[in-house]
Amino acid sequence: GWEVKKLGDLVVIDKGVSYNGAGLTEDGNPMVNLKNILAGGGFRRDATKPYSGDFKAWAVPGFKDALLRCLMEPEVFDGATQEVF
Repeated sequence: GWEVKKLGDLVVIDKGVSYNGAGLTEDGNPMVNLKNILAGGGFRRDATKPYSGDFKAWAVPGFKDALLRCLMEPEVFDGATQEVF
């Protein structure tokens, strides 16, 4: 059967990355932001912004990572807001 668990016991949740507006350029790595993630599910490619500024390696999503749009406060996830992807 099903087992009830806290979300924070199953996944790592990160609040995202701050970026420098000067890094938003005509060319660069595609940067996903809240506008890309549709509230009812889905992804808007036209909202991706090119970014050429500095960023940490962990901020690049991997093959098994999921990007979620979450507007709730971090305490909803029992403090599971580690900066790890």
